[in-house]
Amino acid sequence: MVYMQQKVSQQVNRPAGKKAHPTQLAAIAANKQRPRVRVEPTNEAHRHVLKHPNGMAFRNEGDVEWPYDRFTERRLREGVIRVVEIVGGEIPGITVEKKESNPRPPREPREPKT
Repeated sequence: MVYMQQKVSQQVNRPAGKKAHPTQLAAIAANKQRPRVRVEPTNEAHRHVLKHPNGMAFRNEGDVEWPYDRFTERRLREGVIRVVEIVGGEIPGITVEKKESNPRPPREPREPKT
């Protein structure tokens, strides 16, 4: 038991190593940033149920900005959400589904054949 106590004391009393330089910390933070995407649900029922684990839920209407991570990738594969816009760069393999700003009006009913 005495040996273990000495070992722990040596580890605790060991001087700390070099501190990271601010430029190194900035580079690490920039590398950890995930790309972000604006998404919207494919079904209105999902709007009230689905939310990202970071806490960002959908609003009553419109789209929201989520990080492009495994959760978002999985929801895209399931077809529950669609990407409206990629924020700040490109993500390989992701296509943005553009909404029609001026959708076609519904067809008029045809006259019955006589």
